[in-house]
Amino acid sequence: MAWEDQAAAPKTAFPRFEGDFRSVFDPAINRRLRRQAARDARRAGAVAEASLGQKSPGAAAALDTGGNPSTPPFQAPLPGELRGRARSWALSDGLRRILLDRGIRNSITGCGTAAKRRGAAAAMDDGGDPEVTFREEHGAKGERAIGVDGVVWCGSFRCPRCGPLRGRQLTHRISVLFKAAREKGFNVALVTLTASHGPQTRLSEMRSALSSARSRMPNGGLLRRLTREGLVGWTGTWETTAGRVTGWHLHSHLLVIHEGSEEATLEAGRELTGRWLHLLHARGWRALPTGQDVRIVRPEDADQVAAYEAKQTGGWGIAAEAAGQWHKGGRTPSRLSLPELLAVASAGGPDAAWAADRYAEAVEALKGLAILTLGAALKKRLGITADDLTEDTDLELVEQEGTVLGSLPGRVWTRAASRRLRGWVLAEIERLTGHGVCWEDVEETVTQRVMAPVLRKRPPAPDG
Repeated sequence: MAWEDQAAAPKTAFPRFEGDFRSVFDPAINRRLRRQAARDARRAGAVAEASLGQKSPGAAAALDTGGNPSTPPFQAPLPGELRGRARSWALSDGLRRILLDRGIRNSITGCGTAAKRRGAAAAMDDGGDPEVTFREEHGAKGERAIGVDGVVWCGSFRCPRCGPLRGRQLTHRISVLFKAAREKGFNVALVTLTASHGPQTRLSEMRSALSSARSRMPNGGLLRRLTREGLVGWTGTWETTAGRVTGWHLHSHLLVIHEGSEEATLEAGRELTGRWLHLLHARGWRALPTGQDVRIVRPEDADQVAAYEAKQTGGWGIAAEAAGQWHKGGRTPSRLSLPELLAVASAGGPDAAWAADRYAEAVEALKGLAILTLGAALKKRLGITADDLTEDTDLELVEQEGTVLGSLPGRVWTRAASRRLRGWVLAEIERLTGHGVCWEDVEETVTQRVMAPVLRKRPPAPDG
């Protein structure tokens, strides 16, 4: 460029340094300028937070939102960071996203969604949008909790919301079974039935083979002989775990009830184990005798066995806490239960994708698998009635009593589900109402956060 052209060039072509030249060389001044820049950034963030929900074009333009209300950066809390029912709702949001991303739609993905219901729970506004009602409850120890009405329940053992209720129901039924057996003077043996497996084993194929073998165990002359020798009956549960190296491990626990001695009860359990091995081998599945187990359940161990059998359905909260610790420690156990798989998938980390795939596979493969059934003949021998097996947790699947705090429109609750914010919503309602904030302000705070548009990066402007 010629000197004359340089002289004629506009002054803006040469940016002017506005700062103190000493900052280039003086580290102390450099640090002071960086701290000032950090304060300016925090101040800008506070302005963005205060402008949430405003529709002023000038404010939106200043924040470069394209005319939309500004949305401060917000990260939904992980399930392990929440507690109580808020944690189960956060896990449910994670479950829903895992299944929908893999093209799976069933009752579990619809669990907790707003629905029109009969009675007071079907409070409808003028636009026909169902309302979700929130109520304050107090547990047996006086702890405060927030209940939700006007939503759908799936009742699945593999759901983080319904699973704990079904787990308590399962614990109650097993406890009733043990109590009735003791009152009759019967012995109970715990029989563990397994099959060989590997990392390439498909859970759907394993479920088909094992459930078929267990259902055919009563057939043939063995059952008639064992009944003559004092066998009262049996019932069983299923347990499922998964590992990267070991693959799926689906196995069954039988509760064998016998009117004879402990040794006769153990012998009946061994006979049933032999029948199990024979049926599996007939289907082309390997099972080692050393992988099976038979042991007597003492009266003092009955409660522990009942709690163990229910851990697959009731351990969602514990699993979420453990997954957070595993994520921080960078190490995950070699074998995970279904609640732990979902918790690891929700916590993120290197094992999240693998855990999400395994959990989705389990939801599909185990659909319709009965956890615990008591036949009419067994209930008659033990003197158990339908009322004995009914537990109060059934009421949790319908409306509960409690102080109604308020309600949210169904569209807000649906949007919270799609953004995985229902756990945060419940925790925020519990926090704000606990501090005496009126419901109108609670609803406004939650609605603004949930319904605020999600800002995305603008594509770069084309050159020219």
